[in-house]
Amino acid sequence: MRKSWVLLLGIILVGASLMGARYSRTDVSAKGQKERRILFYRDPMHPWYTSDHPGRAPDCGMPLEPVYADSPASSSSPAGSVTVSGPQQQLIGLASVMVKEEAREESFQTLGRVVPEENRVYSVGTAVDGWVREVYMASTGALVNKNAPLARLFSRDLLTPEQSYLYALESTDSQDSRRFEEPHQALVTEFQLKQAVDELRNLGLPAGQMELLKRSKKLTSEFVVHSPVTGFVLSRNVSQGQRLDKGHELYRIADLRRVWILADISSEQARLIHPGGKAFIALDGKEAGVARVSEILPQYDASARTLRVRLEAENPAYALRPDMFVDVSFRFSLPPAISVPSDAVIDSGQRTIVYVMNHSGSFTRRVVQTGWRFNDRVQIREGLQAGERVVTSGNFLIDSESRLKGSDDD
Repeated sequence: MRKSWVLLLGIILVGASLMGARYSRTDVSAKGQKERRILFYRDPMHPWYTSDHPGRAPDCGMPLEPVYADSPASSSSPAGSVTVSGPQQQLIGLASVMVKEEAREESFQTLGRVVPEENRVYSVGTAVDGWVREVYMASTGALVNKNAPLARLFSRDLLTPEQSYLYALESTDSQDSRRFEEPHQALVTEFQLKQAVDELRNLGLPAGQMELLKRSKKLTSEFVVHSPVTGFVLSRNVSQGQRLDKGHELYRIADLRRVWILADISSEQARLIHPGGKAFIALDGKEAGVARVSEILPQYDASARTLRVRLEAENPAYALRPDMFVDVSFRFSLPPAISVPSDAVIDSGQRTIVYVMNHSGSFTRRVVQTGWRFNDRVQIREGLQAGERVVTSGNFLIDSESRLKGSDDD
């Protein structure tokens, strides 16, 4: 019994001795740890992720490494850098992307308005004073065929030119038998006939009615106006019984087998568009064909800050009608260049900056020079290199922190 108590006492003394030695080593280690101040903890695989407390990296699960105030990692951050802890990064929704140099296929869309091609719009008028005897079925918006009758007109101004025409015909017939006897008179007669024909044509007398006059030799004070082309009636300014003055426009007809499309673009977009280039047309969300860039018009809209581009489009099925709105898409290739999301760029008006993420997990302000801007991308001409990381979300808060700490000179 006494031996058992002696054995138990020995075990207690040995344990107390071991605990004292372990406590001594822990105390020494803690003192050494306190001598080195920990700034933050970082992900060993992705140094830009940091935290103010130990733990594991959310992406790979590896333990976070401490970064001490006297460690090389803490001193590797460039001057003027800003450090944001992991919880703060999560709180502000910080995100970043890798900078790459690559060629891009870009496109942009705009709205276009369909208008008739000016060279395919015809004005149907009258060259004589008179009255409207009859109007045929050619209302505004209707499709009329070439040579279709539009209206029947009455005018006494036709009688004298018709008499001159018939007289010239008779003179020509009488000269045919004596052509070789009086060649000079034959030339005069032919000139008079041509002059009479031209006058009737200028007055609007159709060729068919002129041929009927030649055969019947009967004067008429009425004639029918025909459509000069197959097209749509844009306007109608005539009604039955209406009195007409010389030069009055009866109809305006447009040949819509080819149309123009007018689209507004910015001056920056205009630099990438050239005459002869292609544009893709969509109507009601469906592809409607390909148009050709005809010209970038010189007029500038100061209120909208846009230029106007004119496109030519074939329209054989008449799907495109005047004053329709269509979606116009321009597609083009950009040469290899460094570009970043537009959210990564902060433009203060005096200079353009981005925030670059360092290997130590800190952030450095970088002044850059930008180039083209399309969709959500901005070209960086100077200030960035491929392989660097830039902040795309939360950079405004980092910028505020940088200004508060005086990390830059404005």
